[in-house]
Amino acid sequence: MSEFLDTLTDVILPTTIVSLLVMLAGALAVRVAVKYYRHRKHEKMLYPIPVKDKAVFTKWVDTAWVPSLLYFLLEVGILVICVIAVKYRLDWLIPFAVTGLIATIVIIMLCCAYGPWCIGIGSISLIIRHNSCEDNIPYKEIESVRLATPAPDARCTFGIPGCSGYWGTWHDSEHGTYTACYGRRDQCFFVRLKDGRGYMLGCKDPSSIVDRLNDILK
Repeated sequence: MSEFLDTLTDVILPTTIVSLLVMLAGALAVRVAVKYYRHRKHEKMLYPIPVKDKAVFTKWVDTAWVPSLLYFLLEVGILVICVIAVKYRLDWLIPFAVTGLIATIVIIMLCCAYGPWCIGIGSISLIIRHNSCEDNIPYKEIESVRLATPAPDARCTFGIPGCSGYWGTWHDSEHGTYTACYGRRDQCFFVRLKDGRGYMLGCKDPSSIVDRLNDILK
């Protein structure tokens, strides 16, 4: 019992605290980097400047906490393995543990930065707010909006599923390839643009967003 308590106080608790600090610092760094990159990109006019709009109606994204907790526990577990490998000089284990730790930290930082935050109705566009940035879809580009649920065969082709919501590029048999930004599968709606692109978005009470959008698009 005493050996377990020593391990708890010497390894697990400090590594958990370090994990939290690293994630917070990493998320802040990614947030700053994304804003700087977008600002520089718009200055150089490589892409059109996005629509600037103010939300008049907002619904927050309800994110399932279990997947995020599992990602965090995975990082803590890998960090504990790293500390134990260094403490007991398990040289063969250190490269694998460090690689897994770096990969997990990067994934969680990206999720903290790009995870969905809220969906807003603006005066001229649909507003999709992430933790560190904002995307706008002008109403004139929207073809249809309807309540939807990702198909059972939905798979992530680029992005992270579950940690701080679902975001990235996804594909399924019903909707084809689309951009996802939602927290729970049962709170989604699907936006189809006139150029064929699709967005699977989600928030609390999605029907209120869909009804308002359809009224605007009439």
